[in-house]
Amino acid sequence: MSRLAKTTEPKALRVLLHTLPFFGQLEHLRMSAQDAFDARQAENLLRGIIENKDDSNDNPKNNDYGND
Repeated sequence: MSRLAKTTEPKALRVLLHTLPFFGQLEHLRMSAQDAFDARQAENLLRGIIENKDDSNDNPKNNDYGND
């Protein structure tokens, strides 16, 4: 479980970013329509969190979430 804070730290964003490739693997697997819809919503929510932090970050150095 996460600890709540006023802002999301870059390391948490990196963890979310690293989960996105797994959603691409679902394209080749059989899923019910409802499960596929729910998975797409989850992916979009995670992308939204990452993109919102990218847009609101004033320091360009902190936008590289792929590096530790």
